[in-house]
Amino acid sequence: MHYVSSGQNHISLRSNQRVPVILQAEAAECGLVCLNMIGHYYGDTRDMVNMRHQYSLSLRGASLKDIISIGSHMNFQCRALKLEMDDLTSLQTPSMLHWDMNHFVVLVKVTKKALTIHDPALGKQTLTFEQAAQHFTGVALEIQPNKDFTPVKAPEKLRLRDFFKQTKGFGKSIVVLFLLSALLQLFIIASPYYMQTVVDDVLVQNNAPLLTALAVGFCLLLLIETFTSCTRQLLILSLSSRLQLQMSSAVFKHLLSLPVDYFEKRHIGDVVSRFGSLTHIRDFLTTGVVTAILDGIMATLTLSVMFIYSPILSLVVVAIMLIYLVFRISLLPTTKRLTTEKINLSASEQSHFMESIRAIIPVRIYQQEIQRHGEWQNKLVNTLNKDISLGKLEITSQTVNHLLFGLENIIIIYVAAQLVLENTFSVGMLFAFIAYKTRFSSAFDSVVNKVIALRMLGLHFDRLSDIIFTSPEQQLGSRGNSPAKLLNNNSASTTPASYHLTASDLSYRYSSSEPYVFHQLNLKVTPGECVAIVGPSGTGKTTLLKCLMGLLTPTHGELTTHSIHHDKELAIAAVLQEDMCLSGTIADNIACFDEAPDLSRIANAAMLACLHQEIVNMPMQYNTLVGDMGTSLSGGQRQRLFLARALYRHPEILFLDEASSHLDLDNEAMINHHLKQLKITRIIVAHRPQTIAMADTVYQLSEGQLHKLPAQLADELSPSKNQGETPCHTEK
Repeated sequence: MHYVSSGQNHISLRSNQRVPVILQAEAAECGLVCLNMIGHYYGDTRDMVNMRHQYSLSLRGASLKDIISIGSHMNFQCRALKLEMDDLTSLQTPSMLHWDMNHFVVLVKVTKKALTIHDPALGKQTLTFEQAAQHFTGVALEIQPNKDFTPVKAPEKLRLRDFFKQTKGFGKSIVVLFLLSALLQLFIIASPYYMQTVVDDVLVQNNAPLLTALAVGFCLLLLIETFTSCTRQLLILSLSSRLQLQMSSAVFKHLLSLPVDYFEKRHIGDVVSRFGSLTHIRDFLTTGVVTAILDGIMATLTLSVMFIYSPILSLVVVAIMLIYLVFRISLLPTTKRLTTEKINLSASEQSHFMESIRAIIPVRIYQQEIQRHGEWQNKLVNTLNKDISLGKLEITSQTVNHLLFGLENIIIIYVAAQLVLENTFSVGMLFAFIAYKTRFSSAFDSVVNKVIALRMLGLHFDRLSDIIFTSPEQQLGSRGNSPAKLLNNNSASTTPASYHLTASDLSYRYSSSEPYVFHQLNLKVTPGECVAIVGPSGTGKTTLLKCLMGLLTPTHGELTTHSIHHDKELAIAAVLQEDMCLSGTIADNIACFDEAPDLSRIANAAMLACLHQEIVNMPMQYNTLVGDMGTSLSGGQRQRLFLARALYRHPEILFLDEASSHLDLDNEAMINHHLKQLKITRIIVAHRPQTIAMADTVYQLSEGQLHKLPAQLADELSPSKNQGETPCHTEK
C-alpha cells in the first residue's frame, strides 16, 4: 500500500448510522455525493441542495485534489492512497474509490470474497473482487473527522404538510370527501349484521317475513352505498385534477425561473422524472390521506366490535397482524432503496432515449445506431433488473400475507367452531365475526400500505426538493446576496438608443475549485455603441456574454445597467449559439408565441433578418410549421429566424454570439447593414471579419482580461461599401 499524500494520526469518531445511498442529480457531482454519504455516516446530515450551494461544481466535475479540499473544509481528514485490490481489506470504511477513470464510489464493506459499494449513479452494489478490478483504478481516499469536526444538521426537509398549503380552496371538497368516505365505512360495518340476523333469527326461527324485510332494507342500503361510492369517485377525480393543475403549475413556474446552469448540469430525463414525482404526491393527498385516516378508524371500530364478540379470537387476529406489520416494516429500507435506484436508472434511460432522438442526424452520419441501441438497451436492462428485484419483494410480501392470513382463518374457524360447540357462540355470530375480521384485516392492511406509501413518499419529496429548494434566478438589481452587485437604473430617456452597461471588476469561475474564466474585468458600453468581443475559442467569450445578459451570476464585481424599460427583460434580446426553435409556425417563433402577435412587426423583423422573401416563397408562408429542433429550415434560415425573433421585441440592447456563422457573405453583409441602421446598443461575439468590422469598439478577451484593440483593425476588416448595400440573398 502506497501513500499518495500523508496525513496526521486519525481521530476515531464512528457513528451508529449506516452509510445511506444518495444518488447524484447533476452529471458531474459523484465526488460531492460520496462526501455527502460519508458525512451522513459521521452525523453530518446536510442534504445535497445545501452541499451544492456551498461547494458548487462545474460540469467538469471534481478532481481528487478538489474533493480533498472540500473534505478539509468540512473538517474531514483525507488521506489519498495508491493500492492494489488485495489491500482493500485493510482500508478503513467508508472510504472513496476512484472508479472507471472518471467516477467516484463509496466503499462500504469488504469481505474475503466481495465488496459492497454505494455508487452515486447506480446505487448499492455488491461485486466480487474480479468484477471490482475491472473498474477500480487503484486510487482510494480514506476520510475521517478531524478534531474540529462538528456535524451539520440537516435543514428543514420537504414534508407532506408543505403540500397541504397547495390545497387552499379545496377545503370544502376534502371535507365532503371525508364525509362520503365515512358514510361508506358505516355501510361496511353494518353489512355483517345482515348475515348474522339471517342465520340466527330467520333460519333458526323460520321467520320468512323478517327475511323479506331484511332483504328490502339492505337493498336500499346497497343503493345508497352505490350512489355514495359513485359520488365519492367523481369528487376524487375532480379534486385530483384540480390539485394536479395547481401543484404542477406552481412547480413548473418555479422550474422555469431556475438559473440556466441548473439545466446545464442535469440530464433532461432526470428533470422530467423529478417533476413527475408530483403525481405520486397528488395521489396520496387526494386519496391516501383520507383513506388512511378512515381505514384507521375502521380498523379501530371493527376491532372493538370483534372484542365484544370474542376477546380470544380478537387477540389471535391482533397477533397475526403484528407479525405481518413487523415483516412489512423490515422490507421498507430495501424497498425504498430499490425504488430510488429504479427511478434514477429510469431517468437515465429516458435521457439517453431523448438524446438519441435529438441527435439522430450525427447518429446516422457516424453509423452509431447499433452502439446507441446497445447503450440504451443496457440502461433499460438495469431499470428492469430493479423492477425484478422490487417484484420479488412484492411476491415475498404477498406470499407471507397469504400464508399468515390463511393461517389466521384456519385458527379462527377452529377456535370459533369450538365455541359454537360449547354453545358460547352462535352460528350467526361466527359468520358475523369472520366478516368483521375480514373487514379489520383489510382496513389494517390498507393502513399499513398507506403508512409505507407515506414513508416511500419521502424519496419523491427528496427528488422534488432538488427543484423546489433551488433558488430561482434573480434579475438584475435583485441579487443582494450575491458577491457580485448588479444594479438596474431605469432612465427617463426616450431616445431609441438609451441602454448602456458598465461592468466593474467583474469576475467569474464555474466553481470555487477552478480558475477564473475572467477576473476583475472592466467594460463600458454606451448607448447605441456596437462592441465586438474577439478571441480564440474557449477563452470565455460566451460566458462573459451570459454574465452581461444576467443568465449567469458573476462571482465578484459590479454590473450596472440603465434602461428606459422598468422590466430589464424587455430591454434585451439575444441570438446565442445554442438557440432553438419551438414547435409552432414561423410566425409563432418570430413573435415568441405572443398572445397578440403584430403581423407587420413579424414581417419587418423577417425583412431585417433577410428572411422575409424566403418565407413568402414557402407554400404556407408565415404559417409554415417548424419542429422543436427547427426541422424544415436550413442552418442559415434558423439563424436568421433567431435574429428576427430578437428584433421583433424592439430591444434596447442586442447580444449576438456568432449570430451569422451559418450565413453566406452577401446575407451577412446586408444583415450587418440593417443592424447598423437600427442604432441600438449591440454586444457581439464573432470570429468573422465582416461581423467584427461593423463594431465601433473591438475588445480581445485573453488571459481573463479585455484588451481594447486599435481602431485601425476595424478599418482593415471592413468590406467594401458596396457590399453593405447588397440585397438579401435567398437560399435555395
